[in-house]
Amino acid sequence: MKLFASDYDGTLHLNGSVSDSTIEAIHKFKNAGNTFGIATGRSISSIAAEIDKYKIPVDFLIGNNGGIVLNQHNEELFYQLMDFEVALKIIADIPQDKIVYYGVSDGYQFGLHDNMAADQDEDFADKLVDVQKILESKTAVGMFLRFDGRESSAQFADYINGKYGDQVKAYNFGDYIDIISYGITKKTGIGHINDHIQHNGPIFTIGDSYNDIPMIKGFNGFAMCSGEEEVKKYASRCFDTVEAALEFVMSLD
Repeated sequence: MKLFASDYDGTLHLNGSVSDSTIEAIHKFKNAGNTFGIATGRSISSIAAEIDKYKIPVDFLIGNNGGIVLNQHNEELFYQLMDFEVALKIIADIPQDKIVYYGVSDGYQFGLHDNMAADQDEDFADKLVDVQKILESKTAVGMFLRFDGRESSAQFADYINGKYGDQVKAYNFGDYIDIISYGITKKTGIGHINDHIQHNGPIFTIGDSYNDIPMIKGFNGFAMCSGEEEVKKYASRCFDTVEAALEFVMSLD
């Protein structure tokens, strides 16, 4: 049996959708007795809505870059909170003249700062709750920030990793930043799935951005050809689509 973990945005979800042919390829992969799942920076409610929208067949979910892991029955296998005081300090450090919006996830829901509304064309916009609801519960699993440009986001990611690098990790991609607890990655999330199903076969991964590097490096994984150049340096191969990657994996003995 083979296990395949795919990133979602920019990987499985490409050019604004998940193609029918990719869904068919996933079904074919699973029908051959293999295991397929998604490893994403999104919260569970956000990725679950996408799964329902495109009817994506999955055996597991890794949300918030490894901060929460669910099996095929949506049972929680792993859940890691950030240090809440550090989360509050990061919020206080946000440069107000450069931020577009920020949010905090408890793993399941994503709360957006109500004074910094996301563009309504963001595909998560209708899945949001008030960030105060998350903050009052003191259950921050991950943070998500959008800045006014790549330079601003890169600078703030470097700042966070320099100031709080022993407690959290900030991943920069484009105008955005994901922040999670130090030591938590998509790779560690896959490890929890691997232990749960007692998988002994090969593991394959694919992604396009910096938060995918740990799972690509950890499992000699693949990158999207359209992905970040730095990410492709760590990949054993690059593919244009997840469908093509699955076809390649299916061809292996």
